[in-house]
Amino acid sequence: MLKKLLVIATLVAGLISTQASAAFVSTDWKNAGDGFATLDTETGLEWLDLTATGNKSIDQVKSELGTIYMGWRIPTHQEIVNLAMNLYPINFSNGPHVTINENYGDQGIQHRLFGANLSGYYYGLYEKNGQTFLFGRNEVNKYVWLEHLYSSSLLYKNIYAGVYLVSDGGTTLSSINDPTININNPNAPVNMADVSAPAGLAAAVALMLIFGARRKAA
Repeated sequence: MLKKLLVIATLVAGLISTQASAAFVSTDWKNAGDGFATLDTETGLEWLDLTATGNKSIDQVKSELGTIYMGWRIPTHQEIVNLAMNLYPINFSNGPHVTINENYGDQGIQHRLFGANLSGYYYGLYEKNGQTFLFGRNEVNKYVWLEHLYSSSLLYKNIYAGVYLVSDGGTTLSSINDPTININNPNAPVNMADVSAPAGLAAAVALMLIFGARRKAA
């Protein structure tokens, strides 16, 4: 028995280790195999590829959240910071604008899941305190930038196209088919269901007890 328990414990530990190392996974947005979204397994959030919002301003993307990007939303600044820190082993809290001259091998491969704006450029726009910033990676010069103030110049528009959009779950085909992929996000539909189900069950039990008590009294 002890030997079997040790084997099971080893298998479970291996599974946990595998899940922990697989931080980012490609998911499907509309069609099976399209790979237009990326799941951060650490937070349970899904991110839309930057190519899906290419050549659009944040204001334009906001106006299309109820149509083209139904179910997606503009991420909070903290969600962008969490994304950056989960992608790269860098302490981004040291300064508002971080430039790192490193390749970050595996992290670079994972960042490519978000889609390139141009060859070697993986930059996206986000908001903080009403201003527009950039977060992303330049593979040409091996730079990683966070909180780089965005310029509306033509140069920036041509190179840094794309707006970050995030989903709590239930928006992509992958999360619809398997809601548990967002399990690490407390705001995911799968976790909302987990909370409401016991409450609904308790209410049903209470009604049954009241109904039973009334029948006995009668």
